[in-house]
Amino acid sequence: MGARLSICQYYCMPPIETQHNWMRIQLRHLRYFIVVAEELHFSRAARRLNVSQPPLSQQIRQLEEIVGSALFVRTSRRVQLTSAGMVFLDGARRSLAEVERTVAAVQRASYGERDVLRVGFTDSAALGGMVEIVRAYRAAYPEVHLDLISGTSQDQIDALERDAVDVALVRGPVASATARTITVRREPFVVALPADHPLTRRPVVPVRALCGQPFILFPRHLAPAFHDVVIALCQRAGFSPDVRHESPDYQTMLSLVAAGLGLTIVPQSVRNVKPVGVVCRPLSGSTAKAELSLMYRPIRLSRALEMFISMARTEAATPPRE
Repeated sequence: MGARLSICQYYCMPPIETQHNWMRIQLRHLRYFIVVAEELHFSRAARRLNVSQPPLSQQIRQLEEIVGSALFVRTSRRVQLTSAGMVFLDGARRSLAEVERTVAAVQRASYGERDVLRVGFTDSAALGGMVEIVRAYRAAYPEVHLDLISGTSQDQIDALERDAVDVALVRGPVASATARTITVRREPFVVALPADHPLTRRPVVPVRALCGQPFILFPRHLAPAFHDVVIALCQRAGFSPDVRHESPDYQTMLSLVAAGLGLTIVPQSVRNVKPVGVVCRPLSGSTAKAELSLMYRPIRLSRALEMFISMARTEAATPPRE
């Protein structure tokens, strides 16, 4: 049997007339196609790629000839992916990602790292839970390279499904048909108030005292389950929060609080940010907890991932630091 080609050899080898047509696809075809698919505009894609438009259009036409199908519908007003183009986009992204991982693995091997683990996390995970796990993991397994990727909870759940990360630390509760979940931490909620707000004079703030106050919250689509926990916390106290502003990250939310635009309910660990102009107070009248969850797909289990899960279980058994 002939030698098996590596992914880099496969995609970088020059076209040869005797090879199957699909073997003529090269890395630049995939990269150009992905950018056009993301921009859905040839001029913008050309600027992003730092090439002129005619060669870009020529490369896309050549790719369509190779695969034997139109990948885009072009009109004078817009560019759209065909159904074949949508299928090809997923495969193109995976192929380029595999090439990048292969090259990165070679580079890591040159200085002693033999494995890689892609860890997705949310900004609040970085404030409590993730740091402890990563610190312990790096101390125990320095030969494993940790690729840390930030994003919202929904971003990380989607990335796990797409195999863009190996493990995700997200705000729970979460459920998935293909992933397993470990609750790493449960912590109480606190209310973040503008420093000059009258409620800051109380050492503990009843949830019902927040009725009628302007709220700043996460958009629901970024962390649906977590958003619903906060809404339910208020509803159990007899009111629905008056949401005036939404923000995708805690740093911006706290900046809006400091500006006096409202208050927000956040996990206790968010106090570690210590923003100027914001005062956090414990809440009474609620037993709701903020969950930090670890998600992984059993079908992608590796030695590096097993070790990370073990560290997460250790963290789960450790009381949260104040």
